[in-house]
Amino acid sequence: MKQLIIFITLIVVTLPQLSFAEDEVIWETEKIPYLHGVLVAPQGEILYNLRGKDLQIRRVDDGVVIDSIIMENIPNYLYKMSITDDGRYMAFSGDNPYVIIYDLQERKEVKRITTIAYEREEFGKNVIYDTDEWISSSISPDGTKITGIATARNGEMTNFVVIDIATEKVLYEQRRIIYDHFNPEKPYQKWQSTEYSPDGKYIVNQLEFKSGSDSVYIFDANTFEIYDVVLNSYNENNKFSFSLLKSLFSTSNGYELILYNLETKEIKVLILERSSRNIVFSRNGNKIALQ
Repeated sequence: MKQLIIFITLIVVTLPQLSFAEDEVIWETEKIPYLHGVLVAPQGEILYNLRGKDLQIRRVDDGVVIDSIIMENIPNYLYKMSITDDGRYMAFSGDNPYVIIYDLQERKEVKRITTIAYEREEFGKNVIYDTDEWISSSISPDGTKITGIATARNGEMTNFVVIDIATEKVLYEQRRIIYDHFNPEKPYQKWQSTEYSPDGKYIVNQLEFKSGSDSVYIFDANTFEIYDVVLNSYNENNKFSFSLLKSLFSTSNGYELILYNLETKEIKVLILERSSRNIVFSRNGNKIALQ
């Protein structure tokens, strides 16, 4: 069995028209066990892939592994990585209580950051739940802040937070829970993911859809005020992709491709001939590759 790591599916989107071309496999590699993420470096010449605690570095042109970094002293696997604009710092998170800031140039861990996942009154006492796992994390393009979803009690409790990396101060947080029998009037949805836009102006969050009209929240990254609430999708596994040079992000919930313009707040919904799982914008933002 083979598994594609870099691909061009070439379902080409030149807004506002949708056209189709033949698939073209640029290169492929044998199946990688414990593959948890792929990220192209800002310079565009190399890519990173996570497998367990191993960060592999590959050439984009041919997929050859040119280097590898073993993330030591980490309790469990890492599932999420993000990188700063200059390509120096990465933020990692996964099945452990910390977001890990790593200096790729110095090849060393800078710090580990955690926070409270939830806090409530139980039988007259204030109870604090520490973070068990980060199901999502994203470092700001300038490397000064992180945003993430801290969870407790097997993901039942979630906290969307923004944290200053230097001081580790929580700048903003919003806690949600699936159901709280101590406070049943609170909303029952939980946070699924959060990510900085490439220009650092916005934070895009996905909310688990249970009831109501909201699904994806867009926050102003400086004021933390809600900029827009969009999509209203019943799919809990939307995967976001951002254009580097245009104010666009997209998500797919199967056979629909949803494009959202962050500047104009315009939404385009495109019906696909086949289901898609992953989305990648071309560098100029005029094309989208789907897997």
